[in-house]
Amino acid sequence: MVLIPFNQPHPLVVDFLNRTKADALVAAAGSIPLEMISGGRTALKQVIWVVERSSRHMDWTEVPEGLGGSIDVSVWHQLVQDYTEPEPPAFPTIASNDLGNITTIWQSEDQDPGRIVDFTHGNFVAAIGALISALPGRLRLTSDDLFFAADSYTRPYALCQTMGRSPAP
Repeated sequence: MVLIPFNQPHPLVVDFLNRTKADALVAAAGSIPLEMISGGRTALKQVIWVVERSSRHMDWTEVPEGLGGSIDVSVWHQLVQDYTEPEPPAFPTIASNDLGNITTIWQSEDQDPGRIVDFTHGNFVAAIGALISALPGRLRLTSDDLFFAADSYTRPYALCQTMGRSPAP
């Protein structure tokens, strides 16, 4: 998994995709032109658009002329609808060493080429555990609290803080 910072110029996003060798992209519908992705010679095989409800009447899966079959384009809401099962599936049995790294782009300022930083899932588990245990029990977040992550989930701290939010006791 690669977490790319939000609201970056298209050439910089293509550069991030090339440097991280990402094979799939989940992004807001139309946020980057498919021609630019394929022209940038990325390793992408699949693009999944997340489409706002008000724009779902449009065909977001159309691949422009010249791209051929190099990139499979689909939309998130259709994938969820097609693969919804009446009973939730059992958790897969995946050994922790089968999981890939979580890759982030660390930028000191916006629109900076940044530095690629890899984390293991164990790093994230440790960070989430530390954030949960950092506060005394009576001060921890519960379902009675309002939690609003004011930062992007592409930043590890905001992501870990959100994942570490304690469920109701």
